[in-house]
Amino acid sequence: MSNTMMSMTAARPAAKKDCGCGCGGSGSDCCEIECLVHPRFFCGQLLADQDLTALVDWVKAKGALARYRHGWGVVCGLDVHCGKGGTVTVSPGYAMDCCGRDIVVCEETPFDLTSCWKRPNDPCGNGASQPASTAMMMFGHGSPSTTNNDDQFGFIPRDQLQAVDILIRYAESQSDSRTALARGGCGGAAGCEYTRVHEGFEIYCRPAEGCEVAPDPTIAWQTNYDEKLAKLRGDLDRLVQNAKYETTLDRRSAIERFMAYVTRQSPHAFCFIREWLCYLQDTQQEIDPKDVQKQKVAGEELRATLAQIAFWIVQDWRNEYLLKPCRGCGPDTGIHLARVWMWMRRDSRGKENLTTVYVNAYPPFRRMLSNDEWQLPADKISLGPHIWQPIETVMTALQRSGVSATQVPINADINLVRGHEVIFTNHVPAEVAVPLTMYTTFDPHCPDQRRVVTFALGDAANGQNPATETLDPHHETTPIAEQTQATPSPATAPSPVAAPAPVVAPAPVVAPVAPPPPAATPAPVVAPPPAVNLTDLDGIGRGIARRLQNGGINSVADLAAARPETVRQALGSLPVPDARVEQMITQAQARM
Repeated sequence: MSNTMMSMTAARPAAKKDCGCGCGGSGSDCCEIECLVHPRFFCGQLLADQDLTALVDWVKAKGALARYRHGWGVVCGLDVHCGKGGTVTVSPGYAMDCCGRDIVVCEETPFDLTSCWKRPNDPCGNGASQPASTAMMMFGHGSPSTTNNDDQFGFIPRDQLQAVDILIRYAESQSDSRTALARGGCGGAAGCEYTRVHEGFEIYCRPAEGCEVAPDPTIAWQTNYDEKLAKLRGDLDRLVQNAKYETTLDRRSAIERFMAYVTRQSPHAFCFIREWLCYLQDTQQEIDPKDVQKQKVAGEELRATLAQIAFWIVQDWRNEYLLKPCRGCGPDTGIHLARVWMWMRRDSRGKENLTTVYVNAYPPFRRMLSNDEWQLPADKISLGPHIWQPIETVMTALQRSGVSATQVPINADINLVRGHEVIFTNHVPAEVAVPLTMYTTFDPHCPDQRRVVTFALGDAANGQNPATETLDPHHETTPIAEQTQATPSPATAPSPVAAPAPVVAPAPVVAPVAPPPPAATPAPVVAPPPAVNLTDLDGIGRGIARRLQNGGINSVADLAAARPETVRQALGSLPVPDARVEQMITQAQARM
């Protein structure tokens, strides 16, 4: 399909009186976000044309920022409807282009479709192509199996029908020329200059393919996301799995290769990744080569730690990729107004007669005012903005969107969320939607707060999760509503939840009122010995206590009897020094 476009300028005349200055329009640069600078005036200042132009440019640049707040496209009006003969008419209206420039059509403007017709013998391939045969089924002239393949609309031969898209873009023209009194420091003889710039528009057409629309930007965005994410995970897999861990030298080499990769990638927000690797490098102790068991344990611990670091690298990349950018565009990017089908036929004397058959001025052939960052079909919801947000915030947003999800806490392991993560989900009632699973993990800075890692389709409670390859068998599936209830005491291990629940607030439970028991002789009160909780130990807060409890260390006695390796495993990816682990165990033993 040819990308050649036919246009007809419908702006104000280039000049009311051409004085031969050779002045042209502007707007040939790309539309990127720019820093704002406005002129400053003072008493006695000699104003030059550069000062006044700078003021105008500042006003235009400031107004153009509206495209980042509201998007771009048709705001109101600009309807395309049938005209006389082979024309269509664009009604008055207002639009904003992708550069943030205002496009105002003050009166009905006809557009001639003659230049849009593609002739078979056109060597340049200009014009439109044939529409798909299924494009006209909306008119009820049969089904694809019963409709004559040579006729469209039930009576128009296929070779006499073509479709084009009608677009509008910003255009400027100048008028009101005057002779300059002096050139000053500009040089050259005095001449004439235009004194008015008309902010107009240009209507043009582009070849179309039946009912096909332009490539969905959402599909391209997600394809690029999936490909880059798969490559990143593949690189990290090779770093973790292909490394050797048999000797101290092997383990240090594995850390060095990992550090070199992180240096090339440069973390976006999780800056602690570099420091973590440096800490691992400094804490590698020499082990007797003959002690095979210690070598094996040290290798397994390092492999598990590097896998955790890989998880944070992936999450750091995903968080950066899902940020809302300030996208630029080309100044000639047009706004789609409608798709038009044309009929070209000849009369008895061979004269061509072009008429308009059908105008479709509705999405997707018409771009209404919208942003590009999360451009979605009408039945889709983007889950991207919820990644790495607190679960309480995400729960509220999902409830407002009518989306039901089940929370599954996971540890920082790269393989736990591997698979076909869901970025876009259907906007359908919860009772007919595919179960949505929301995976969460702790915030490395605030272990008491859990954040959303990713979403996947499937029922985690029944083990049916096609979007995830592997799941930790020790995971608890906790309803989001239950996650927001009062936090249990650190001294008590959290009880497992039997089955996950959708994102709904729990219904109040009203218990029956029982009669008071008969009075009894009170027994002597014996004061129990004061209980010692994990949080009573120095340096152990609620977050660390919860991690220890999840790892099976539920009390001070359990901590006193635990081995350092068991405590480090319970702490997970928290970079706690070995000396600190020993100190925690020693404190627990002293309290017994």
